[in-house]
Amino acid sequence: MAKSGKIVKMKRANRRGIVLGILAVLLLAAVFTVGIIKVRNANRELKEQKEALEENLSREAEMRESLESLDDGTLSNNEIEDIARERFGLAYPNEIIFVPDPEE
Repeated sequence: MAKSGKIVKMKRANRRGIVLGILAVLLLAAVFTVGIIKVRNANRELKEQKEALEENLSREAEMRESLESLDDGTLSNNEIEDIARERFGLAYPNEIIFVPDPEE
């Protein structure tokens, strides 16, 4: 009878080991799944940022071409600057722009 009691205890221990192993695998799978989801979300955000930056780059290239086409060598730097400000709304970094009220 002592042998059968040991066998039962060993079977229970084996079952516990198997259950704990399965739980560990499931936990690892959950952790990896969460990590994959976070990476995919970050990848999607980076793609959106890339598209926005490419759009800005192409828009600025168009502005540059437009400004260069205006300059046939007769415009001064101040005139080019005025055109850039009026047509494209460009300004220097850290420059404060005052916009008048339309009512006045």
